[in-house]
Amino acid sequence: MMNKQHGFSLISILLILLLIASLSSYLLISHTTQQTTISLALQQTQTQFAAYSGLEWAVQDALQNNCSQPNSTFTLPQDVEIKATCQALAITEGTQNYTVYTLKVRATKECVNKSTCSHTLYKTVKQL
Repeated sequence: MMNKQHGFSLISILLILLLIASLSSYLLISHTTQQTTISLALQQTQTQFAAYSGLEWAVQDALQNNCSQPNSTFTLPQDVEIKATCQALAITEGTQNYTVYTLKVRATKECVNKSTCSHTLYKTVKQL
């Protein structure tokens, strides 16, 4: 007598292997996406804090040196470029004289997958 189920186990094993391969590729893609997302978040945070550092530098320059470097560009470690602008405006109100500084700082860095991370901060400082 001939067995009618001959080859059924081979097809079952092939389907199970296909399922395992599909699950493995999904997990690999998911892991890669998660790693890219984490790396991008870290680089954006670095850029944000670099912008805050640049803003602190610009405030110091404005208050101590009267915007001696109105358009400054410098590079921090890890290739973060800082561009800072400073504008001074002398104001007289009655008998009181003061200076208002308008500051803009932009931090830029090349991030994951050749995208650009940037963070821009604005601040107005009044010096009596």
